[in-house]
Amino acid sequence: MKKFLNKQNIEGKQSNIRNMMKEFSLLANEFKTLCYESDRISRLSIDNAKKQEVVGWKVVDNKYNPDTEFKAVAYEKANKIVICYVGTNFKSIQDIITDVAMVFKATRQMREALDFYKKIELEHKSVTKQLIVSGHSEGGSEAQYVSVKKGGVPTFTYNAFMTGHLYSSSERKKAYEYIYNYRHPDDIVSKAGRDIGYQFITSIDGDAKWYSSLFGIRKNHQISAIGDCLKAVPVEQFKQEEPRYSEKLDEIIILREDIMDMPLEEFRVLKSEILNRHKQGWLLSRGQANYLVKNGLLDFVESYQRSDGTIVKEYYRRCPQQCHTKLTW
Repeated sequence: MKKFLNKQNIEGKQSNIRNMMKEFSLLANEFKTLCYESDRISRLSIDNAKKQEVVGWKVVDNKYNPDTEFKAVAYEKANKIVICYVGTNFKSIQDIITDVAMVFKATRQMREALDFYKKIELEHKSVTKQLIVSGHSEGGSEAQYVSVKKGGVPTFTYNAFMTGHLYSSSERKKAYEYIYNYRHPDDIVSKAGRDIGYQFITSIDGDAKWYSSLFGIRKNHQISAIGDCLKAVPVEQFKQEEPRYSEKLDEIIILREDIMDMPLEEFRVLKSEILNRHKQGWLLSRGQANYLVKNGLLDFVESYQRSDGTIVKEYYRRCPQQCHTKLTW
């Protein structure tokens, strides 16, 4: 697969970028459908799995480990094989954030993902096939891991937790050539971690546009909430169009009052982040946040309606010049 974007041509050759984005976004839509179906197919016996066909892609192998909840399906079409890694469930995101973000290590499922890739690679060694990896949620994190460890496998992820802090600066730089992450603008999971590869914000499908929580509600994380990838835009462009949008979790201030009103499932996902901020003394009350706004250290973003119709709740965030500065209260 040819390279999509790099830091040189993203600033110019806009028509070429649009054409390449269209080509890759068509593939991204297909892989998104495969990821959606892979949860079901991964649990089938191999004989029944091989009878499955999804948007022209035939199943060649599958894997389900009930002990770790690792799930994957490999599909074949023409000269390509794509492996879809399946996210387990919303609650399990707490585990991956704890393991990857706090302990800075690969999860057991990531290692299983790499083993499955090597198995498919070995079995098709004598055939000229291009291997691609993809995944939703935790499965997207596994795809990122496999891609980097194998030296640059084309990768498509959907609302994945970002695992950039597991890799060296040179690996992160190279990842712009082959990792493409598609994200719902209000997904909580893909706002966390350190970015790896290019980030695209998709359109919003159905009723997932109601932003009833500061960090994004559960349905925004589901793969069905991700809209048409052909309408996706680079996150930098989305932020230019929506200047009040906060792309990363570390830009957003978590108030003590927010924690009191937080749904349990949202708290589980944010638990390690909340504990980390507590250790740093950076869990603020609303009064403290207002004091820092007056002193130019925080921005207060009033509730507003985005151009896509989403109602965004009021919140506090770091000033742009403070986003990479360690603040102390």
